Amino acid sequence: MPNTTKVQLKWDSPLLARDKEPVYGYVIYRFNSADKINTAQPDNILHIQYEPTPIFIDATAQPGKTYLYVITAIDRTKNESDRSPAIAVTVQ
Repeated sequence: MPNTTKVQLKWDSPLLARDKEPVYGYVIYRFNSADKINTAQPDNILHIQYEPTPIFIDATAQPGKTYLYVITAIDRTKNESDRSPAIAVTVQ
């Protein structure tokens, strides 16, 4: 079994969209530190969260690696918002 640790992500809930649709959930993307961030490619989707709580725990992060996390919000019809700024996390 690979050695893993947990990374806890917390973020602020976004404002309502122009159409006043509330947040239905989030898409959490994880990229390796050298990767180009491209949310149009689904390969880097780590988790799709179908609830509006702005917290996620990545239990698959490997010690010694640096990851870039990006989050988008989705509405009830699964329209995805613009992405958050990338946050770099080096796992201890």
